[in-house]
Amino acid sequence: MFVQLKDEKELLEEISSLGEELNEKVYLVGGPARDKILNLPLKDIDIMVLGDGIRFAKEFAKRKKKRIKIFYEFLTAKIDDLKIDFSTARKEFYPEYGSLPVVSKGSFEEDARRRDFTINAIYISLNKENFCEVIDIVGGLNDLKNGLLRILHNDSFKDDATRILRGIRFIGRFGFRFDKDTEIKLNEDKVYLQNITFERILRELLLLCEEEGKGFKWLKYYGIDDILNIKIPDERDKEEILNFSRKHNIRPEKSLLLYLFFNDERLKIKEYRRNLNFIKNFPENRFDINRILKIEKDFLPLIYVKFPFKEEIEKFIKLKNEIKTELNGEEIKSFGFPEKDCGRIKKEIIEERWKGNIKNKKDEIDYLKRRLYEHRRNEK
Repeated sequence: MFVQLKDEKELLEEISSLGEELNEKVYLVGGPARDKILNLPLKDIDIMVLGDGIRFAKEFAKRKKKRIKIFYEFLTAKIDDLKIDFSTARKEFYPEYGSLPVVSKGSFEEDARRRDFTINAIYISLNKENFCEVIDIVGGLNDLKNGLLRILHNDSFKDDATRILRGIRFIGRFGFRFDKDTEIKLNEDKVYLQNITFERILRELLLLCEEEGKGFKWLKYYGIDDILNIKIPDERDKEEILNFSRKHNIRPEKSLLLYLFFNDERLKIKEYRRNLNFIKNFPENRFDINRILKIEKDFLPLIYVKFPFKEEIEKFIKLKNEIKTELNGEEIKSFGFPEKDCGRIKKEIIEERWKGNIKNKKDEIDYLKRRLYEHRRNEK
């Protein structure tokens, strides 16, 4: 079986030519090989070199005049500008379940059998003698045809339980299912997710959220939400987040991820923590224009789901750029207000603008004159 190249043809032909020049066998592997067989567009390119992947990557980067990142401990390299990952054919050893693997050079077969699922262990040759030929030594093509996710050895989920989360993401994306034996191992070994660092779990959950949470129901189905101690949105909440995001051109993944950890202190990333604090301190039954102005746009879908004032949030999206004072703090202070009161006065002006009582700078000045009169009268 051979595949037809499209937009990536020129780049892969250059890689093929360099392989011949350096006397290295090179292959398109992993997700990109799978997607090419499924006739899907490639978002990135993964290249396996049966020899020295780092040397190959350095030479390719030099010729393309691109910067390269090298990860010697994993025998990999990356050219971000071209979205290409290079790796040496590898074998892996896990010192402990859930640890990062110890990597060393391996054979073609060892490289294939270390992978997560058979559908990701299919190779496409970029070598001159069989350019674009599909090579499958693990039954991945048959599993791809039948929509099955099958692990390559019995300790796969124990070694790296994030493969469970990855598999659930593939189920959501492609509509695949775990084969019977893999599902049995999943249910036996899902507890090993507790061996994975929170940072790695978070990375996988964010990838799920970037795919609109299509795998969420399977996290619940397999009881992964209980093991990870996360709150899965019900279908209504998830669809509200997605629909609001689509309507207002907002990426939904940050709101979806924050939903998972809404009552959780483990999410320490500053951006998420700051917005979560603003959201949690939002008045339950009163729309607060000054508070919502502090919340970043990507988290507004979560506000929309969690609070009842949906009309006000829709209005806010439309008017957000207009809800600001034309007078700055120094100008407000110049009217004679104590410096400690200027921030509060500015919030009052924003509130009045939101209500439609202030429309321009002249209205702001008139408001300040009235407030100054009240302030001085109260001092007497």
